Amino acid sequence: RNLPVLLPWGNPKEKQAAERLAALMPQATVLPALPLMEAVTLVRRAALVVGLDTGLTHIAAAYCRPTVELYCDSPRWKTEGNWSPFVANLGDAGNPPDVAQVLLAIDGVLSAQAAA
Repeated sequence: RNLPVLLPWGNPKEKQAAERLAALMPQATVLPALPLMEAVTLVRRAALVVGLDTGLTHIAAAYCRPTVELYCDSPRWKTEGNWSPFVANLGDAGNPPDVAQVLLAIDGVLSAQAAA
């Protein structure tokens, strides 16, 4: 989609995971440690947010940014964003989405925003 990929993290283990992902994506940047309000500002201005069932992902959805929420280890029904056409919810506890589902959802939320 030719968008820059910014990878936030909250602890050393997450930073290592972000660094592994960034090594596979030339357009990716591992962000430095950010104060919460700076991270909120980033997601509030994001063209697209794809993330796990985390606070930053839910904040992006609350701001009605094009957001794809990925559920892998938690039940989707507890926190899914379903109030906006700009939010897609994929997967469920023990049933993570595949890449094709994520790409289709990305296209859907970006199309919804472009049509708004």
